[in-house]
Amino acid sequence: MCDETTTMRSYWKIRTENGNKPMHGVIGARCSGATMALSRIAALENVPQISPSSDSAQLSNDIEFPNFSRMVSPNDERGEGTFQK
Repeated sequence: MCDETTTMRSYWKIRTENGNKPMHGVIGARCSGATMALSRIAALENVPQISPSSDSAQLSNDIEFPNFSRMVSPNDERGEGTFQK
C-alpha cells in the first residue's frame, strides 16, 4: 500500500521510537502522492529525502520540495519520462 496517511504515521512512529530526534535522511516513498506528503514533513526538519520510484513532475519544484531528490526521471503531463538537468 502506498498512501499519504500510512506514510505520515510511519514517519512519526519511527521518529518517536528514535527519541523524538529528527532522522538523518529518508528513503521513499514508493509512489508520488505519498512522497509529496513525506517530503513536506521532512522539509520542516530539514531532513533530506530520496525516492527510487516517485516520478511526478511536480516533485521537481525545488521551492515546494527543497530536500527531495529522485532516482528516476520525472514524467511530463503526458506520462512520458523527461530528462531533468
